[in-house]
Amino acid sequence: MFYICTVIKNEHTYLKEWIEYHLSLGVDKICLFEDGDNTHADIVKDYDKVELKKAENGDKSHLQLQRDVYNNFLQNTMQIGDWCAFIDGDEFLMGMDVPTIKSTFNDLQEISVIWKIFNANGHEKSVKSRLTEFTEPIKNWSSYLSHDSKSIIHKLSDNLRFKSGIHHLYLPETNIVKQKAQWGNKIWINHYYTGSLEDWKRRLERGAFKERFKTLALFYKYNPDMKK
Repeated sequence: MFYICTVIKNEHTYLKEWIEYHLSLGVDKICLFEDGDNTHADIVKDYDKVELKKAENGDKSHLQLQRDVYNNFLQNTMQIGDWCAFIDGDEFLMGMDVPTIKSTFNDLQEISVIWKIFNANGHEKSVKSRLTEFTEPIKNWSSYLSHDSKSIIHKLSDNLRFKSGIHHLYLPETNIVKQKAQWGNKIWINHYYTGSLEDWKRRLERGAFKERFKTLALFYKYNPDMKK
């Protein structure tokens, strides 16, 4: 099986495109866990390969919730030999379909996939497609945005877990073999970080951002030409 495991919050605008794109790559099952709302059911109800569950938040931060969901998924859903991409609802796997990923990285336990990060591309209003209308990557990104990557896990051991974050595995007393793929070479992630100005404001209003640094000022930092 090749899964995608994702924690979502207020991803209504582009979720249909995200689902259909990844199913077109050959993903066997998409497992969505809602953080805080339960309003995506009407979007996913027509997709047999998509499962929607409620992630019990409690007093956890979004990062803590993601880590708990991911570890539970690793331990209780994935079987030996399964694959899973642990990505977000604004991230799209690019460069390879699922059969090619499996054949290319068959001997690796974790594929560490870097980001190509996009800003609003001048869009004030929500667009119909992230894939076709956000085409220029952020040029003045911070080290916070560019230093890391996301993981596709090939479960070859039961001793797998995410420890301090949600990007890479921790294997006690084990040296993990990673494949860092470069842009335009093998596989990468298009990360639609800000979306349009309308998208960003809507997410602020709905409480999608729990991190204090995610403000309107941050949007304009990565979209300086849009500041009036």
